[in-house]
Amino acid sequence: MTNSPIITVSIATFNAQKFLAKAIDSILQQSFSDFELLIIDDGSEDGTEELIATYQDSRIVYIKHDQNQGLMKCRQEAIELARGKIIVWQDADDWSAPNRLERIFMAFEENPKLT
Repeated sequence: MTNSPIITVSIATFNAQKFLAKAIDSILQQSFSDFELLIIDDGSEDGTEELIATYQDSRIVYIKHDQNQGLMKCRQEAIELARGKIIVWQDADDWSAPNRLERIFMAFEENPKLT
């Protein structure tokens, strides 16, 4: 991507490999496509890195920590690294409805005071 995306979706993950593919897929299959997916692997030892390597999508940005630093540290890092104007949190063991990002974008468009 040459331009900054409108939305940054951040997934912080720690040993959540068995749920992570569903979380990632639910973001990559969104009706709204102008986003980056920032995945912060917080020291996982369960094959998370190998799973993420199977994805060939230029919207994915992968960060790997050598050791666990905790969710709040990962979220702070995501705020610092995000290129999008809107940051959306996605838990590693959750998934999003196909129009989640579109609805978030529309809410910001309809109400500029949200920014």
